[in-house]
Amino acid sequence: MGTDLDAALDDFNKAIDLDQSQASFYDYRAFGRMVKGDFDKAMADFNTAIHLDPNYAPVHKNRGLLHLMKGVADEAIADCDTAIRLDPTDSGAYCLRGWAWKSKGDIERAIMDYSTAIHLDPKEVDAYLQRGLAFRGKGSFDKALSDYDEAIRLDPTNPAAFNARGDARWLKMDYDGAIVDFNESIRLDPKCAFAFNNRGNTWRAKRNYDQALADFDEAIRLDPTSAMSHDNRGLALRDLGEFDKALADFDEAIRLDSKYVDAYCNRARIRASCPDEQLRDGRKAVEDATTACELRSRKDFRSLAFLAAAYAELGEFDEAIESQQRALEVVPKAGRATFQVRLELYQAGKPYRDEPVKRR
Repeated sequence: MGTDLDAALDDFNKAIDLDQSQASFYDYRAFGRMVKGDFDKAMADFNTAIHLDPNYAPVHKNRGLLHLMKGVADEAIADCDTAIRLDPTDSGAYCLRGWAWKSKGDIERAIMDYSTAIHLDPKEVDAYLQRGLAFRGKGSFDKALSDYDEAIRLDPTNPAAFNARGDARWLKMDYDGAIVDFNESIRLDPKCAFAFNNRGNTWRAKRNYDQALADFDEAIRLDPTSAMSHDNRGLALRDLGEFDKALADFDEAIRLDSKYVDAYCNRARIRASCPDEQLRDGRKAVEDATTACELRSRKDFRSLAFLAAAYAELGEFDEAIESQQRALEVVPKAGRATFQVRLELYQAGKPYRDEPVKRR
């Protein structure tokens, strides 16, 4: 891939040397530079192409992709708006703008753009995948599954489609169906760490910890920089009562990504409620849970609940009760009974203690 891309870039350089008036030449070279990760040079080429021909629609779309890769969603949307104005039949521009809206948390606008892309090109696999992810984000799992089914029908060799459908099935607690999809995703792409991670989560949900740990190990081997895989392996180890090993994985997840909220929550849980007294540290648990709360703007029920457990470990039950009450205000209905029991525990002046999960 690298050699082919370098050869293509050499060709674009030669073409530009021969004729510096063609916007498409700069657009092609910019795209190649973007793929290589040379964003500054890519942006310069896109800008030159637009200066040469401001009515050349593809370059606006491609520059929008670069803006999105740089995390500048508003600029991406502006470029896609221009691309769509110049060529309202370009399904890819709608799909890209949908991605930008989704990155801003505007799921409804994202779905509208993905739907327009599908209307323009009913065979656009990526539009079905992206709309499925948007439906997943709003909890419409059946609609997500329908889109993934269509993506797989259109391209039965697409590992991302099987991985996405497996994830939706996992969310619906169809664990056997999810395993089937993750197996196929891995068969199609045996180097996809994400698919191994997701299958590991499914084995964990089935309490098959040997399989879960094997998948997390493979996910980490394939991508040692994945905070998510380290965090998920830590959860499996915590379930098994191997709390010290779990802490090591949560530590590594936070080292890899200092804003990975789940790892702070999970480390706080062990430090606050581990049955092994030697591993408990209420003060550090408060620090971890407070960090998680701040990263989630103090609106996340898990972070608030772990902060309450941390205060309870320190014997600061007024603070524990206050945090648990705030958690109760935002926890989904299915978790309220458990959170209420926890609140009553703190009101009785007792800390919360975890127990290892039994294997099935």
